[in-house]
This record gives sequence, C-alpha cells and structure tokens, in this order.
Amino acid sequence: MKHLLLECSRRKLAVKKDATTLTDGQKKEFLGEHFRYEVDMLCYSAYKLKQLEGKGGVEMNMVVETFLFHARNLIEFFYNDSKKYPSDARAYDFFEHKEVWEQTRPPKSNEMDKVITRSGREMAHLTYLRISGTPPEKSWDCGQLTNEILEAVSTFLGLVGVAFVV
Repeated sequence: MKHLLLECSRRKLAVKKDATTLTDGQKKEFLGEHFRYEVDMLCYSAYKLKQLEGKGGVEMNMVVETFLFHARNLIEFFYNDSKKYPSDARAYDFFEHKEVWEQTRPPKSNEMDKVITRSGREMAHLTYLRISGTPPEKSWDCGQLTNEILEAVSTFLGLVGVAFVV
C-alpha cells in the first residue's frame, strides 16, 4: 500500500502544469474548457443580476459573489503581469512574447482595480474592512465590468487567432 501511495504522489508531481510545459493542443483545450467556463459564468451571472435588479436579498448576494469571483479570475488572467504560482494561467502565456499582449490589451479600468481590491477584503476574506449597510459605494457596476471584460476577451481571442480558438 505504501508503494502505491508513493507512486500516486510521484504521478501527481509529474503532471504539474505550467505555461512552459503546455503544448499548443493543451493550451487550446484549456481555452475551450476552463477559460470558456469563466467567460460563460461571468455572462450568465451578469444576466441573472439584470433579472434580479432591485430585489436584493440572499439570492442577489449569491449572484453578485458569483459574478465577482469570475470577474476577478478573468481580470487576473488578462491584467496580472506576474504569477504567484507557475501554474497560474495568464493571457500572455498564449503569445511568444509577453509584451505583445501587454501592449495590445484594453486598458485596465478603475472598476477592475476595485474588483481585485474589494473582492479580497469583502468577499474572499472575513475582514473589518467590509462596507456596512447599503451606501452607494458598496454597489458594483456589473454592466460596465461585463463590457470591459468582454472587450478584453474579444481582443485576446482576436490576437491568439485560429490556432487556439475552439
């Protein structure tokens, strides 16, 4: 049994993935499954937010959190120019030269910066920095964020071309 567990551990270590070890086929699979999932969830949660507009409550909070979770993933994919872990996926991984994406991508908006900052302290972690009550600064402009992120999606897919588009 010990031998089997050791063998499983070795296999897990052997399949660690990062951008430098992925083939074009694996990158295409990643875009077709995981990247597409993030975009689909962002769009569907934005659609649900529009349906729930003005209703508030637990369901609205759940959809806002879903929206922000996927928005944050995509913003980090498109705009984070470094990686905490080698397996973190970034848009620049799909270009021979990182600068091609960095110089061509749409600008990162203040709303996108707020998603990164606020979602960390108000959603992902239980902190004393959460905004209490319902002041205007607590709301999110999800429509604007959706449009900005989809502009980045469109630019990215246009640049990576048919080699990676599923």
